[in-house]
Amino acid sequence: MKRRLILYLLSILLVLTMTSCHPIARGNLTHPTSSPSASVTPSPTAPITPSPTAPERTSPPKTRVEIKYFYHENSPVYQTVAQLVADSHYVFKGTLVEIDRVENASWFWEIYKVEDGDFYKGSTEDGFIRMINDGDYRNKRHVGRKFLIFADKGELPVYPYPLINPIYSYTVFEIQWDGSLKIEKHIDESVLPVVFEERFATDYHQLIFEDPASFIQKPTDEVIDRFDSYEEMLQSSDLVLRVTFGELNIINEYVTMAFVKETQAEYGIQSFDLSSIFVNEDVLSGIEYFVFLRLSDEKDCYLLAARSGAIVSSEQTSEWEEVAALLQSKKII
Repeated sequence: MKRRLILYLLSILLVLTMTSCHPIARGNLTHPTSSPSASVTPSPTAPITPSPTAPERTSPPKTRVEIKYFYHENSPVYQTVAQLVADSHYVFKGTLVEIDRVENASWFWEIYKVEDGDFYKGSTEDGFIRMINDGDYRNKRHVGRKFLIFADKGELPVYPYPLINPIYSYTVFEIQWDGSLKIEKHIDESVLPVVFEERFATDYHQLIFEDPASFIQKPTDEVIDRFDSYEEMLQSSDLVLRVTFGELNIINEYVTMAFVKETQAEYGIQSFDLSSIFVNEDVLSGIEYFVFLRLSDEKDCYLLAARSGAIVSSEQTSEWEEVAALLQSKKII
């Protein structure tokens, strides 16, 4: 069951991510409407580290970054724990060990330590999970306490970490002294009725394992950190642009919205209407860049082709000449 929750982190023009996605309309690139979503279905979906010191950038937007949830008519209603497990990339018991604030954003990271044997679904190499908290005062959690969590995951190349979010922002349950779960009153029963069933708070361990099919892992957009060569990145790209940026707005410490002043396609689709690109590297107004982009797995938006190396400045002489020669050799220029 695919969750149709859309999480928006809104500042003047957009929110976290939550996406740096540019939705495709009639084969063209159009202006994005949201920023980090944990998955490109949700949150911090869009959507990763720029320096806020570049003099050409404008001040961060004064509008407070907020997260808004919109339930579509076909948004899933979770009647069983098996449905929660099936729609989660991670199900685990973890101790909250750190709060990591995000500059210029109301959302922040929560870092959980998961002991051996406490992952029900999914895993990490180091036993830590970095998860998004939407900043809602009702979702305040205390370091040192242990929680049961059902979380979705998405990836956007403008962020350095996976975007892991509790379902509908609600599915984080404190484990109390007697082992039962604390069910918060602000949880929306209309979308999570299973949470309010008597057995959920006490028999969650048994309920989690009731349906083996729910442990089949959902696919996600895989983000490449960096390609070994520009040729390899070109082979994985759907669009390469030569761009000059104008106004630059810092969205948060990871993402800058760079408004396009001049652009032309050097590879891929030739007809597009692109007003801005969300980047995770320092860019300057008036400088030319090559930008490598790829289609999302859902084929509904363009993303940077990699977390690092997808933006090449004309001031990087050797790299610029290498990319230009590569495009020329492919008879693209």
